[in-house]
Amino acid sequence: MGRAGRVPAAGSADAARGARAPACRARRRGRLRDGAAVSGFEVEARQLRRFAGDQEGRQGEISAVADGVAGINLGADTFGVLLQFFADGAQEAAAQTAEAIRRLAEANGEAASDTVATAAQYEDVEDGNQQRFGGGA
Repeated sequence: MGRAGRVPAAGSADAARGARAPACRARRRGRLRDGAAVSGFEVEARQLRRFAGDQEGRQGEISAVADGVAGINLGADTFGVLLQFFADGAQEAAAQTAEAIRRLAEANGEAASDTVATAAQYEDVEDGNQQRFGGGA
Protein backbone atom coordinates (compact mmCIF):
# COMPACT_ATOMS: atom_id res chain seq x y z
CA MET A 1 0.00 0.00 0.00
CA GLY A 2 1.33 3.47 -0.82
CA ARG A 3 2.16 6.37 1.45
CA ALA A 4 -1.43 7.66 1.50
CA GLY A 5 -2.70 4.40 3.00
CA ARG A 6 -0.36 4.10 5.98
CA VAL A 7 -1.16 5.16 9.53
CA PRO A 8 1.36 7.79 10.67
CA ALA A 9 3.21 7.45 13.96
CA ALA A 10 1.78 9.36 16.92
CA GLY A 11 3.42 12.75 17.23
CA SER A 12 4.60 12.82 13.61
CA ALA A 13 3.82 15.63 11.19
CA ASP A 14 1.50 13.27 9.29
CA ALA A 15 -0.39 12.49 12.51
CA ALA A 16 -0.83 16.19 13.20
CA ARG A 17 -2.53 16.56 9.80
CA GLY A 18 -4.82 13.62 10.56
CA ALA A 19 -4.38 9.92 9.94
CA ARG A 20 -6.21 8.23 7.10
CA ALA A 21 -7.82 4.86 7.62
CA PRO A 22 -6.02 2.31 5.42
CA ALA A 23 -9.06 0.05 5.22
CA CYS A 24 -10.02 0.36 1.58
CA ARG A 25 -8.01 -0.41 -1.48
CA ALA A 26 -9.11 0.11 -5.05
CA ARG A 27 -9.12 -2.67 -7.62
CA ARG A 28 -10.11 -2.65 -11.26
CA ARG A 29 -13.41 -4.17 -12.25
CA GLY A 30 -13.76 -3.34 -15.92
CA ARG A 31 -14.27 -0.37 -18.21
CA LEU A 32 -17.07 2.06 -18.96
CA ARG A 33 -18.26 2.66 -22.53
CA ASP A 34 -15.93 5.64 -22.88
CA GLY A 35 -12.98 3.43 -21.88
CA ALA A 36 -12.57 4.87 -18.37
CA ALA A 37 -11.57 2.31 -15.77
CA VAL A 38 -14.09 1.37 -13.12
CA SER A 39 -12.76 0.72 -9.63
CA GLY A 40 -14.32 -1.01 -6.70
CA PHE A 41 -13.28 -1.08 -3.09
CA GLU A 42 -12.38 -3.99 -0.91
CA VAL A 43 -12.90 -3.24 2.76
CA GLU A 44 -10.66 -4.87 5.34
CA ALA A 45 -12.48 -4.60 8.65
CA ARG A 46 -9.36 -5.82 10.48
CA GLN A 47 -7.53 -2.67 9.36
CA LEU A 48 -10.46 -0.49 10.42
CA ARG A 49 -10.34 -2.06 13.88
CA ARG A 50 -6.57 -1.52 14.10
CA PHE A 51 -7.06 2.12 13.07
CA ALA A 52 -9.73 2.47 15.79
CA GLY A 53 -7.24 1.12 18.32
CA ASP A 54 -4.76 3.77 17.22
CA GLN A 55 -7.46 6.41 17.66
CA GLU A 56 -8.14 5.16 21.18
CA GLY A 57 -4.41 5.37 21.94
CA ARG A 58 -4.35 8.96 20.76
CA GLN A 59 -7.37 9.65 22.96
CA GLY A 60 -5.35 8.57 25.99
CA GLU A 61 -2.37 10.69 24.97
CA ILE A 62 -4.55 13.75 24.42
CA SER A 63 -6.30 13.22 27.77
CA ALA A 64 -2.89 13.13 29.47
CA VAL A 65 -2.05 16.49 27.89
CA ALA A 66 -5.34 17.93 29.18
CA ASP A 67 -4.53 16.67 32.68
CA GLY A 68 -1.10 18.27 32.47
CA VAL A 69 -2.52 21.63 31.42
CA ALA A 70 -5.19 21.45 34.12
CA GLY A 71 -2.51 20.79 36.73
CA ILE A 72 -0.68 24.04 36.06
CA ASN A 73 -1.11 26.49 38.93
CA LEU A 74 -0.84 30.10 37.83
CA GLY A 75 -1.36 31.60 41.27
CA ALA A 76 -0.87 35.26 42.15
CA ASP A 77 2.88 34.78 42.74
CA THR A 78 3.55 33.34 39.28
CA PHE A 79 3.96 36.69 37.52
CA GLY A 80 5.28 38.75 40.42
CA VAL A 81 3.76 41.70 42.25
CA LEU A 82 3.39 43.95 39.21
CA LEU A 83 1.42 41.39 37.20
CA GLN A 84 -0.75 39.81 39.91
CA PHE A 85 -3.84 41.03 38.07
CA PHE A 86 -2.79 38.91 35.09
CA ALA A 87 -2.72 35.64 37.06
CA ASP A 88 -6.51 35.21 37.33
CA GLY A 89 -7.01 35.66 33.60
CA ALA A 90 -4.11 33.35 32.80
CA GLN A 91 -5.48 30.66 35.13
CA GLU A 92 -8.91 30.91 33.49
CA ALA A 93 -7.34 30.67 30.02
CA ALA A 94 -5.41 27.56 31.10
CA ALA A 95 -8.63 25.99 32.43
CA GLN A 96 -10.43 26.72 29.14
CA THR A 97 -7.52 25.25 27.20
CA ALA A 98 -7.58 22.08 29.30
CA GLU A 99 -11.34 21.73 28.71
CA ALA A 100 -10.90 22.19 24.95
CA ILE A 101 -8.19 19.51 24.93
CA ARG A 102 -10.51 17.17 26.87
CA ARG A 103 -13.24 17.71 24.26
CA LEU A 104 -10.70 16.83 21.56
CA ALA A 105 -9.86 13.61 23.41
CA GLU A 106 -13.56 12.74 23.70
CA ALA A 107 -14.06 13.38 19.99
CA ASN A 108 -11.16 11.05 19.23
CA GLY A 109 -12.80 8.36 21.38
CA GLU A 110 -16.11 8.85 19.57
CA ALA A 111 -14.32 8.57 16.22
CA ALA A 112 -12.78 5.29 17.39
CA SER A 113 -16.22 3.94 18.36
CA ASP A 114 -17.65 5.05 15.02
CA THR A 115 -14.78 3.33 13.19
CA VAL A 116 -15.45 0.05 15.04
CA ALA A 117 -19.17 0.37 14.20
CA THR A 118 -18.27 0.94 10.55
CA ALA A 119 -16.11 -2.20 10.53
CA ALA A 120 -18.96 -4.22 12.03
CA GLN A 121 -21.39 -2.84 9.47
CA TYR A 122 -19.08 -3.75 6.58
CA GLU A 123 -18.70 -7.26 8.02
CA ASP A 124 -22.49 -7.62 8.30
CA VAL A 125 -22.96 -6.53 4.69
CA GLU A 126 -20.26 -8.93 3.50
CA ASP A 127 -21.79 -11.80 5.51
CA GLY A 128 -25.19 -11.02 4.00
CA ASN A 129 -23.74 -10.93 0.49
CA GLN A 130 -21.97 -14.26 1.02
CA GLN A 131 -25.19 -15.89 2.23
CA ARG A 132 -27.21 -14.37 -0.60
CA PHE A 133 -24.82 -15.62 -3.27
CA GLY A 134 -23.95 -18.95 -1.65
CA GLY A 135 -20.36 -18.02 -0.78
CA GLY A 136 -18.36 -18.35 2.38
CA ALA A 137 -17.52 -21.40 4.45
